Amino acid sequence: MDHLNNLPEIPRSASSSKKDSKQCQNNLMVKICGITRETDLKCAESQGSDYIGFINVKRSLRFQTIDQIMGLMAVLNDKKKAVLVLEPENASEAWNKIIKSGIINIQLHSLNLNELNNLKGKINAFNAKGDNSEYGGPYSKLSSKINIIRAIGLSDKINDSKKLEIQLFSKICDGLLFDYQIKGIIGGTGKQIPLDLVIKASKISRSANKDIKVFLAGGMDIGRMKSEGKIISEYFDVIDFNSSLEDSPGIKNKDKIKDLMTIFKEFNWLC
Repeated sequence: MDHLNNLPEIPRSASSSKKDSKQCQNNLMVKICGITRETDLKCAESQGSDYIGFINVKRSLRFQTIDQIMGLMAVLNDKKKAVLVLEPENASEAWNKIIKSGIINIQLHSLNLNELNNLKGKINAFNAKGDNSEYGGPYSKLSSKINIIRAIGLSDKINDSKKLEIQLFSKICDGLLFDYQIKGIIGGTGKQIPLDLVIKASKISRSANKDIKVFLAGGMDIGRMKSEGKIISEYFDVIDFNSSLEDSPGIKNKDKIKDLMTIFKEFNWLC
């Protein structure tokens, strides 16, 4: 599994930027994360969000059990939009939740390289099989491959260790998501990563794997897209929004979702 075969295709150039002067169109995608209510899910999907995230991380204020997530999934028309956010202790825990949920896009906020390779082995074996009926549940009805997006934490600098981390995960994952990190904890801070720093991270990632899908998270809001959207669109494929679309944790504001999606539909970032 070399890339996200089931996600919308994005034109690429050989450079670390995805800008193509011959093709000026809006290919920047949206992920709305932290969904906890059916009404918010329906709004996000109807407004055109490319991905919809469900968080199964206990430290999160938007935590949902796998059973709760499966209930929300029943309302989602396009199951391939779903992203399951996990912070498992080991590959076995991750695999069990993946199989139970039936979600094909998996965002991991933990697992070292050894554990991730272990999980990838399970996923590759699953993906290689023509018949997965033995698993039962949602996966017996899906022919789609399972995709891994690894969250990488950034704060104030990229040292040699962080550069190597980005390179190694880029080579074995289908996507990387850059989020703000505080005291070793990735995500959930609502803080934005400095633009020059996260662009540097994106360039490192694409240099290691030109087909990687790069997600930008960390306090993303409409204001930042209005002021920095053009340069962001050159280096990232998907922008992850969460708290900026809420009235309170887990309670999305429909007007904010509509305003966000209107901007993405009408503004040609690459022009």
